[in-house]
Amino acid sequence: MKNININFWMLLFTFLLGGILMAHPKKKKKKTDKPNILIIQMDDMGFDDLSGNGNTVSKTPNIDQLAKTSVKFNNFYVANVCAPTRASLLTGRDFWRTGVTGMHGGNDYLSLKETTFAELLRDNGYKTGMWGKWHSGKAEGYWPWQRGFDEAYYSKLYNHFPSHGYLNGKGVKFEKWSDEQIVDMAIEFMEKNKEQPFLAYVSSLSTHGHWAAPDKLVQKYMKEGRTKKFATLLAMQEFADQQIGRLLKYLETSGLDKETIVFFMSDNGPIRHGESDDEWILRNNHEYLGNKARNWKNGIKSPLYVKYKGVYEPESVDLMCSITDIFPTLLALTNTELPKDNLPIDGRNIEGCFIGEEKKVAPKEVVFANWYPERENKNQFAPYSKGEKNSYVFEDQRLTMISDDFKLIMNPVKVKNSPEPVNNLVLIDHKNDLLERTNIISDYPEIAALMKERLEEWFNSVLGEKDSFEEKLGFVGYPNSKKKKTKVFAVLTTKTIGFENQAHAVKFPKNGNGELSYDVMVDKAGEYTLTLSVNRKKVDKAFVFILTLDNIEYKFQFEENKKSAKNKLILKKGKQHFKIVMNEDSEDLKKIVFTDMMFELNKAI
Repeated sequence: MKNININFWMLLFTFLLGGILMAHPKKKKKKTDKPNILIIQMDDMGFDDLSGNGNTVSKTPNIDQLAKTSVKFNNFYVANVCAPTRASLLTGRDFWRTGVTGMHGGNDYLSLKETTFAELLRDNGYKTGMWGKWHSGKAEGYWPWQRGFDEAYYSKLYNHFPSHGYLNGKGVKFEKWSDEQIVDMAIEFMEKNKEQPFLAYVSSLSTHGHWAAPDKLVQKYMKEGRTKKFATLLAMQEFADQQIGRLLKYLETSGLDKETIVFFMSDNGPIRHGESDDEWILRNNHEYLGNKARNWKNGIKSPLYVKYKGVYEPESVDLMCSITDIFPTLLALTNTELPKDNLPIDGRNIEGCFIGEEKKVAPKEVVFANWYPERENKNQFAPYSKGEKNSYVFEDQRLTMISDDFKLIMNPVKVKNSPEPVNNLVLIDHKNDLLERTNIISDYPEIAALMKERLEEWFNSVLGEKDSFEEKLGFVGYPNSKKKKTKVFAVLTTKTIGFENQAHAVKFPKNGNGELSYDVMVDKAGEYTLTLSVNRKKVDKAFVFILTLDNIEYKFQFEENKKSAKNKLILKKGKQHFKIVMNEDSEDLKKIVFTDMMFELNKAI
């Protein structure tokens, strides 16, 4: 009888305790005024490259687990190539407004008039760091440590092993894979700064070509019957996932996961690097149209996972959001004010989506241009001359507008299974036609006309901005820099005649006759030694460049078996303009390209 009474009272106590707990559920952790921010961005990793998104051959368990425990966005879009996406991420502005109109050739340099989120968070008391792919300028004045990051490792693009580049301006090399080194540095930074709010931007080099991965992982996939090319991609994805797993594990074991908001995204869709048709199908299980460099869904759809342990509940968000939304959201999350004189931003704060208030976030339309405008000069790497944009024709441009309900593509690039345009337009039911197979413009001509009208308004607003499609400025020296040598890449031209800008160098004129113009900002007046360099270890035929500065001509004699030429010149402080002329009347030099100019200060004046 005694045991029965004890059991009765124990059951009653348990019942009452359970009722109390149900009536007073455990409260969510209150968010702090200045949470840490961790941004993880992949490179050329498509939405379907993740096993959590249905890919049956890739292995990305750590990213998949992050997705399961995050606020997951189903309609998040980025630009169709890398530098434009990064410009919009850093500034919250449509990339054509930021001076970024290409992937290379100097047209990937973020305008110095732009303000990055790193600058604003640093001013608000955050320690800021970034490691990995920058792709927003690789010259004095444009480096990440000059754009708001206290610590920055510029990892040389597409060099996966060994990792090498510049750490706050100093050349470094590590006998590690780039993604491994990037994560090591991020963990060290967070550990060192865990007693204060920090911003950590981890910018992976995976899975941009040329594909490379540890041989042990490659062999694993080859044993499964994969070709070496495809096995290398799968190994690269798995290795990158392992490094992200280490990063997230550090947050967990250090307890920083409860104080850190994690963002995960890519920079554009996937691109083929030699896979077979069958392998490409395995890689794109949803069968979205297109690839990187196209504004069809597979080129611009990116995962976006946002996690804040104890604060945000895992859920799915259908609201259409874009890369420009990250900047204003970061400011809101960190209680960082946008300066009154900041250039107007195109994104909006989507914090409501993180806390179950998606309906309170105002819908918007987003515009994605092709990475370069259609203009008279068809070379995407060509510099922009002053006033040139006034000749651009709206009807020629490749533009896309997306809302929650519709997507309008103007002058679309034809890809496999894409619908036929009508009058150069394709209108997609964005909400229901998830594979973008049907052009419904005949059913909704008024919608298409209205969206096209708004696209033209957007285009005119970009042209109307003072600094859009601007000439690029090089720097000789930089404020507070102690370096005596400054490299200016040859592609930072303001005008070319005969010469032709390429991705990383300037191609010589076909007939040996041409002219290049440059504007540079000189930090210290003085006598300089200027070294001009070409790509060859040695040239087979001697030739001459004539540089004209302040009406003074300087001769640069390239001798046979040499790859550079030197001369001394006087530079004034401030903006300097000079020209380089070549008059060789020879086709023997057309395989040579002009790479860079090294300015060395001998004596300040």
